[in-house]
Amino acid sequence: FMSDKISPPKGFPDTVMFAVVGMQHEYPIEVKGICQYPEISNDPRNVFPRRVKTRPEDKFVHKQFVVSGRVFEFGPLLVQAKRPEGATPNLPIDNQETLRISNTGMYEAALSFCFRDEPTNSFQLQTRQMVLQPEETMDLTLWAFPERLGLIENAIIATIKDNPEPVRFDIS
Repeated sequence: FMSDKISPPKGFPDTVMFAVVGMQHEYPIEVKGICQYPEISNDPRNVFPRRVKTRPEDKFVHKQFVVSGRVFEFGPLLVQAKRPEGATPNLPIDNQETLRISNTGMYEAALSFCFRDEPTNSFQLQTRQMVLQPEETMDLTLWAFPERLGLIENAIIATIKDNPEPVRFDIS
């Protein structure tokens, strides 16, 4: 089976007819071809624990995904050059957010993460690689340590082995 299209969830069903030599009867066999890439969820409801529909014009949002802008916003943070010593993934601080990365595909997903604008010291990831089995979910910790005043924007780019389409999560 070979397809140049990604299959719908039910695949490409068909019936193949078989016959035995010397017999008059044909036997139908139902077959289904499936063509999928390894994939992860890019649905903000699954990836980001806190969401807001829109950001109010006169207010900041704090560690929320803004659905209308399709961007995760840390909100106002203190300017600092790097992650404070002693800050661990279990220590809840304003500069940290945990993203839920879920394999929604049928195949193992080997992921590599990077930032759109590299090198960056303003954003850091706890890990740059992960492997997820089908229906498995893992946490990805994102840190923000702005080095200057003002709005800092970037994006996390997730590339998936054997999938030509990267997944992008905008952050600020």
